[in-house]
Amino acid sequence: MSYPPIKNVALTAASSSLGSVLVNKLISSGLFNVRVLSTTGSTAALPAGTDVVKVDYTSISDLTAALRGIDAVVSTTGSDGFAGQTVLIDAAIAAGVRRFLPSEFGSDLSVPATQALPILYPKVQVAKYLEAKVRELGDGSTFSYTYVYNSVFLNWGLEVGFLADLRSAIPPAVWGSGDIPFAATTLESVSDAVVGVLTHPAETANRAVHVASTTDLTQNKIIKLVAEFDLPGKEAWKSGKPAANLKIEDAVAKAEQELAAGAAPGPGNMVPFLIRSIWDPAYSSGRWGADNKLLGVTQITEEGIKDIIQKILAR
Repeated sequence: MSYPPIKNVALTAASSSLGSVLVNKLISSGLFNVRVLSTTGSTAALPAGTDVVKVDYTSISDLTAALRGIDAVVSTTGSDGFAGQTVLIDAAIAAGVRRFLPSEFGSDLSVPATQALPILYPKVQVAKYLEAKVRELGDGSTFSYTYVYNSVFLNWGLEVGFLADLRSAIPPAVWGSGDIPFAATTLESVSDAVVGVLTHPAETANRAVHVASTTDLTQNKIIKLVAEFDLPGKEAWKSGKPAANLKIEDAVAKAEQELAAGAAPGPGNMVPFLIRSIWDPAYSSGRWGADNKLLGVTQITEEGIKDIIQKILAR
């Protein structure tokens, strides 16, 4: 099948954590004409001169009109918009879009056990819908998809305290020994990966790509890197020891019990499954970084990680 170059790109959720970085990366690359699809009530700040089209995300006709002439759609919506991507997919097909990148950024959904985690159910459903549409259209269609799997966002995870609360006076609790290596990718490198997908349409068609800025970072390593700054109020970090060692199995078991008892899904009983997908090796295919070279994603150095930490601590 022939995959002509992708020139016109539409982006959703351009004010999201990833979207805000990606829109600048797409524009600054000089390779694409970028259109941002925005909700009618959005007042998000975007780069000067950005082509912004206000849309009703529940309207196929509205979205189809906005996507006419677009080669590829990249969705960076958050969890509240995962389900709505099916409407966007239908509109993209109707408009003649050739490539669709859903908001699958994160865990390794190529692993069946990971697909079964409750927190990832919405992403799995969107992927199944997308794949069914590609099969339905048949081999003669030019419509295709790509999933970008990047594990946890590295700089975002440190900024919001998910990987470690850098602003705390005491070091964080860690999962297991704290020495479990995990993959993580900066928002900038995820954006590089998207550019790489769009510039390699044939090599990335109808498959997942695996990228990572690092594959051997640990929570204990983060603690030690923070301690190297020798900052006031961080004396407790100098020991290099976590506040506590937590068991992933215990957190998941508690979450499962709550859900079985009828509790509504929420951060308390969903995040443990995300934690499992990041720190439990059984929930990874081991392919993190396999597509780095193809997509132009570079590994981050220890100094690069320290730079991220330093910028966060300086705020």
